[in-house]
Amino acid sequence: MKKLILSLVFLLVGMAAWAQHGSCGNHSNYNNNQPSSNATPGTSTIAKITKVDYVVYPNPANQYFQLNEEAVTKGFAREIRIFSSTGQEVASFAIAKGEVYDVSALPSGIFVVRLLDYKNEVVESLMLFKTDAAIQN
Repeated sequence: MKKLILSLVFLLVGMAAWAQHGSCGNHSNYNNNQPSSNATPGTSTIAKITKVDYVVYPNPANQYFQLNEEAVTKGFAREIRIFSSTGQEVASFAIAKGEVYDVSALPSGIFVVRLLDYKNEVVESLMLFKTDAAIQN
């Protein structure tokens, strides 16, 4: 057990150091979408990736929820998975522009909404508060 804890500590310290200093090499060419001083005119540069802020609304929800349209259009999330407070997956949906996601069958409570990309990697996790219609009015 001691070895496992020490291994995890060393792994976390190593990851923190890697994140602070970058992975490998000099990344100065990627700042602010500007080409480096030795870039050839007319060549493309790597675009700056901006984080998309997903919003679940209405929250609390009683019958349905939606995702903000800008995030759906610009973001990389392709699937919604909803988990109960015990970690059980209770619903899933394909993400589509303008879509309304029905949660009327879920009981009242707090749920974790995970947005996944096409590789099933988590793009973002959000909280969804589900209420009964009688409580919300």
